[in-house]
Parts: sequence; structure tokens; C-alpha cells
Amino acid sequence: MQAKATPAKHTTSPDRGSLAPVRATLAAQHANALYQFVPPVVCDEEGYPYEDSAVSEGDHHFRLMCDLRQAAEVRFEQSPAVVIRSDMALYFEEGNRAGVVVPDLFVAFSQTAGGAELSYKVWEEGTVPAFVLEITSKDNWRQDVGAKRRLYEDLGIAEYWIIDLTGRLAKPITGLRLGPDGVYREIEEHPSGVWLSEVLGVELLMLDGECRVRDLQTGDVVPTYLEAHAAQRQAEAAQQQAEAAQRQAEAAREAAEARVAELERRLADAERR
Repeated sequence: MQAKATPAKHTTSPDRGSLAPVRATLAAQHANALYQFVPPVVCDEEGYPYEDSAVSEGDHHFRLMCDLRQAAEVRFEQSPAVVIRSDMALYFEEGNRAGVVVPDLFVAFSQTAGGAELSYKVWEEGTVPAFVLEITSKDNWRQDVGAKRRLYEDLGIAEYWIIDLTGRLAKPITGLRLGPDGVYREIEEHPSGVWLSEVLGVELLMLDGECRVRDLQTGDVVPTYLEAHAAQRQAEAAQQQAEAAQRQAEAAREAAEARVAELERRLADAERR
């Protein structure tokens, strides 16, 4: 697993009398990558928005986002300190409510367990996410490959992944890994058709036209919710069939024992006569 990225350091601001990011202009430098909340907006107690009335990107986009989040949760189900969130506001400059992006999926190895309930604030969690994934749509694909890439690079996010649903990019899966110089380099596709995420310890691949995740520890493709549900129903049906067969076998055994007992009774009667 790649080392966790370090959040921006803070210093005391004389005019505010509170902590302020050293990189106070980072949000301004990447204004084109920032998320604009759509009114009406719901805010937390500190005034940071975490929910709005934006329209969903579409059913395919939503299903894929949910499936990939579930795969990440399966991968780290024994690691409660790992923060896995989808479609959540990510704030990276304390005091700047405009310094926010909303990735489709991110994974952070937070220094606090069970945090980020409404939004993810870098200064509270102690680190930026190590893994960010965006799913393109016809309206945002340019921002995903351009403005967001530059922002995530400057934030020090170790891996940035782009899943293309538009067909406009050269590959359906693009993985970028932060180099020692702080610059993203594309993750090469393995000849077998997979891309390795060192941060998550999984492989991403295309299977039947969908982006899927394969766990390196088990070697298995992580099932989607529908696949897991179907497998559970099949297992339950098989168990019910096995139980029915067992009941039939027990009934047949009891019937055989009854026949034997009847024959023994008749034999005893015949001997007495």
C-alpha cells in the first residue's frame, strides 16, 4: 500500500485568530474543479454545505458508483479506520466553504475512526484521501480529465482513477499514480487487461462491458449487490432442497423401519402358533 498523502499544514492567521491553510489560494487556483452546490442547500453546524438538490448523473452512473463503493467496503471490511465515501463533499481548506469537490468515490486512511458523517474535512481527518475515482458523463468528462486531475495532483492524492462511460477517452479505465516528484503518471495496463491499484490492493478490469474490482488477496472478482443477492438466494434454495431431501430420506427410513417391525411382529406371531 502506498504511503498516505499528507494534508496541507496550518498556521495561525492574525486577522482571523484561528487556523488557516498555508495554501490559502489552492481553491482559487483550481476554481474550475470546484463543486457548486445547487440550492436549496443543507449545511452542518459550522456552515459547511453537505447536501443539495443536484440531479443525479443517471442510473448507469449511480449503479456503477454503488457497486465500486461496495467493492471497496468488502476489501476493507476488517479495517474500521478506513473511510470509504461516495458522492460526499470533500473540503480541503479550513475556513473556505468554496474549497470543495464531490468525488464519485474516495478512500482515505483517516487518523480518526468512524468520521466523515456529513462531509470529509481534511483538517479534521488528518489526511487527504489516498484514492479518488470519478465516473465520466457527457457533461463533466472534460473537468474529470483536466481541472480535477490538476487539483487532485496538487492535493497529493496518491491515486486518481477515471472510469469513462462516454466513450470519449482512449481507454475505459484510466489510472494515475502520484510520483516522487508530485506529478501524476498513468498506470500501465497489464497485458491481461487489468490495472493495479497499489493503494487499495485490488485490480480494476472490464468484465462484460462493466468496470469491476478483483481482490488480490482472494483472486476473486468482488460481486455486485445484485450478484451477491442472487448468489444468496441460490444458496438458500439449495439449502431448502437439501433439507427437503433430508426430510424425504428420514421419512423413507422411518417407513422402512416400520415395515421391518411389522415383519418381525408377524414372524413372532407365526412362531407362537
